[in-house]
Amino acid sequence: EIVVYLHNADPPLKRSPGFALYLDGDCEHIEISRGIFPHIKNQITLEAWVFPTGFKSREFGVETLFSCGWAFAVFLQCWGSVEMLVGPGHMVPSCQEVIPMRKWTHVAVVMEVKQQKKEQDNSIMRLYVNGQLKKEELFSWIFPVKKNSPALTFGSDGRERARCFVGIVDEIRVWSVARTSDDIRGDMRKSLRGDEMGLLAY
Repeated sequence: EIVVYLHNADPPLKRSPGFALYLDGDCEHIEISRGIFPHIKNQITLEAWVFPTGFKSREFGVETLFSCGWAFAVFLQCWGSVEMLVGPGHMVPSCQEVIPMRKWTHVAVVMEVKQQKKEQDNSIMRLYVNGQLKKEELFSWIFPVKKNSPALTFGSDGRERARCFVGIVDEIRVWSVARTSDDIRGDMRKSLRGDEMGLLAY
């Protein structure tokens, strides 16, 4: 079973069609249960609309968009850049100034394994902003999402309170396929039915 939780919300929040969520940076975050992991093989796509409004810690200067513990994370930096971390310490070079403050931006991260061997550059990670490919990085890592992985979260990495996202989020989607730019652009501005092929959480 795949369950979506809203953590540390006061009062508790419930998902309502037609409404976005405001996260105040005080460790409020969205968590998707580990029941999702058996459905993820060699590919995953994460999507969301984000409207950053500030930073809980300007000095720290980093907020979490997506995280799966040690497996991977996607961070927003205070100057609008996006930083991606994959596996044991593989930091993807920042994609500069792509997510402005107080403006709606669509973000999608795609990861897939080209070959299931821990060899040089066997996997690929792509970052799309508003449907356009902004960053593509090869890395050496067997696909990191496993049944015992930490929960998949949006808005917090579960470790640093200073890294919690501050702003509005909407249309968070998790797919078991590596979506293309055409796929992403095709439906990023419309609501889904919920039964689309490969859609795991919405």
